[in-house]
Amino acid sequence: MLLELLQGSDSGGILLIKDRAHCSGRNLLKSFIKAALHKEEEVHVLLFEVSDQELKSGLKDITLQRLHIHNMHICTTYVCTTLHQLNKGGTVKTIMGLLHVDMHQKGTVGSVCHLATSLISLAPGNRSDSCVAKITKRTKSGKVLQEEQPFCINEDLSIIVLNKSSNMEQTVQEEHQIDPTVNLTFNLRLSDKEREAKEKLLLPYMFSKDKKTALLYSGSGSGRILYEPDANDDYDQEDPDDDLDF
Repeated sequence: MLLELLQGSDSGGILLIKDRAHCSGRNLLKSFIKAALHKEEEVHVLLFEVSDQELKSGLKDITLQRLHIHNMHICTTYVCTTLHQLNKGGTVKTIMGLLHVDMHQKGTVGSVCHLATSLISLAPGNRSDSCVAKITKRTKSGKVLQEEQPFCINEDLSIIVLNKSSNMEQTVQEEHQIDPTVNLTFNLRLSDKEREAKEKLLLPYMFSKDKKTALLYSGSGSGRILYEPDANDDYDQEDPDDDLDF
């Protein structure tokens, strides 16, 4: 899904990149800018914190005539209103933004993220040069798509999507190398002879075949209850129900 957003196969709406101090999304934003310039699109960049030179660094061998930079220092309310109007008016194909979560309050972050139709939240990857993109995308029909993709960015700002299955297989192999029964003082495994003896063992609650047959097929005739009184039983033959008297 990350490469689809980069190629603009489903363009439109607002694409927002969320990063933190320990996982910067600036190069990812530059990758999107470079991809848009390669498609000969007009790109307008609103700068809030970096200089023109810092933004242009890395955008080498690209014609920057279609890159328009605007320095902005305005309030959050005006930014959200402007983004909503640009997205609604249809004059702009796609709006992209980079939001530093650590530098803003939760209310500000929530307001800006609410406008996004595609949200990319960045987190550190397993490798030092990689990140994990947690992508949430809302389609025009209202369906929400979510996906996680590890990736890395080359010096020329090209994006390489890494294979998640290779990392998972490596983790599984490492877990299998550790035997939790190594330091036990008893054996959890049975030999063939021990397993055969266990299968032949009859437990107290298990009936033999002959006993089952005798219980299930007791023969013809009605059932009877036989009672043999014990010597200690207080039984009165003249009044057998005396134990029910109060």
